[in-house]
Amino acid sequence: VQYRMHPSIAAFSSAVFYNELLTSPSTLTKLRQFPSHLNSNYPAAETSVRFIRVGGRDNEAKGEISESGSGLLGSSSYRNHAEAKAVVELLKSLLAKDTGFDGSV
Repeated sequence: VQYRMHPSIAAFSSAVFYNELLTSPSTLTKLRQFPSHLNSNYPAAETSVRFIRVGGRDNEAKGEISESGSGLLGSSSYRNHAEAKAVVELLKSLLAKDTGFDGSV
């Protein structure tokens, strides 16, 4: 049982990574609804999960950037600067708008 994610996000994670074993309390659906003012920009039917195309393929890199910034050190973690930049820009635009929304994102 998980309590941190919206049930829509947990359902995706459960299906893709956990063989449908991850569950969420039904009360979370009402408590964590997708902000209605964002539906026009990010439409989706009956779900709080949105996938946003950031363009390009194979943007991810494996490893850590070395101190000089010129190479990757050994690591099994991936990072994607294009996705990170898109998320930061999206959050900046959401926080800059006066939507009257008084919930959590």
